[in-house]
Amino acid sequence: MRTALWVAVYGIGLYAGIRAMLGKGNGRDIVWYVLILGWCAYLSLGKLYGWPLLTAVSPLNAFFLPAGKWIVQLMGGLPSE
Repeated sequence: MRTALWVAVYGIGLYAGIRAMLGKGNGRDIVWYVLILGWCAYLSLGKLYGWPLLTAVSPLNAFFLPAGKWIVQLMGGLPSE
């Protein structure tokens, strides 16, 4: 039931947004709107079902944090207290 509700909410938002933008005639804005709304729908449904969430922070967690820990180890580690 929750899934149907979320899909309906995003469907209404998609319909209303595209309908409002069609009068202005800029197709690039419609594409960006669909992509952003689709991403938001994915994040909402992903949180409900425990899907892996790929966000803007994912590259930080996947690459930069391990690389930083590796650099700290190369430099002799953190000072002990």
